[in-house]
Amino acid sequence: MKFSTVMLSLVFVLLLSSCVRLTDENNNAIPIVYSANEIYLQGSESQTIISKANIPLKALVKGSIYEEGEMMSVFGTCLDGYDRPVIGSIALFSAWYPNGTVYLTNYTMTQIQEGYFVYRGAMQAVEGTYLTQLECVALSGDTALAFGEWQNPFWVKRIKLLNDTINYNDNVTWEAISDINYELNQTNINLDEYYQNLTTQITIVGGIANSSVDRNDSLIMDTLRELTGLVINGVNNTGQNATYELDWDTPVFWRPWGLISRVYDDYGNLLSYPDVSCDVYTSLSGVWSAMVPQGNHFKYEEFINCRNDYEFNVSCYWN
Repeated sequence: MKFSTVMLSLVFVLLLSSCVRLTDENNNAIPIVYSANEIYLQGSESQTIISKANIPLKALVKGSIYEEGEMMSVFGTCLDGYDRPVIGSIALFSAWYPNGTVYLTNYTMTQIQEGYFVYRGAMQAVEGTYLTQLECVALSGDTALAFGEWQNPFWVKRIKLLNDTINYNDNVTWEAISDINYELNQTNINLDEYYQNLTTQITIVGGIANSSVDRNDSLIMDTLRELTGLVINGVNNTGQNATYELDWDTPVFWRPWGLISRVYDDYGNLLSYPDVSCDVYTSLSGVWSAMVPQGNHFKYEEFINCRNDYEFNVSCYWN
């Protein structure tokens, strides 16, 4: 069975314009096979390629920044090389916690329309950046992968705590706030100058919020530390002692000895560097040494190379 160039052109136009049933001279249906790269007719003796458009299947996925308990919407698409939705495609969604453990595997995303999909779920309490994966599967069996992320960064929780702590009252004037601030904290802060500076910082923070990463030393974290120290306490609490708990090994001669410190705020939430720091003094070293930040705790190790009595002391404080 052979097709002329004119017949091939006609068949191709029909395939693109509508759904038709193709038959040969004996009125037998001609199978139509689709793939991401070509469309061809397959007969009993040979196959005829209709198009070699080299149109690959591609997947896209997009997440955002959320706080604990907030409903997330993660969107994805299955498109061809001309950004057209792939008809009949499905999208499988997978995600991993910030430490690499599996959160979700091959979840079938909800189709919004052909080629467009969404996953909705509640943001988990685990802070950090989650890896996401979308797998597009076409009717032809072709697949394509896309990777993205969503975030539950630490500074989002700081904003919530700040918002919960500060009780705004529309009837209180700026003069009254200044008087209360002076009486409670006995500071010489000029509120007019402070709020002008605050407005500038909030503008900067708003401009970078959408592209912020999960870093405790970012500009937005520096701003929030200043806000928290000034508005809640009236003065910067640098050097004030912080609540902590300790876990330590039993000292054994000629063995490394380990110590871990966990620091908490007034709400029982774990704190980390650079908000707080911890130092340790041991009878073996004879000096105060900084404990090493390890995520949400601090760590210190020392090799026990003498048989004397071993003592240690720890100090944790706000930065």
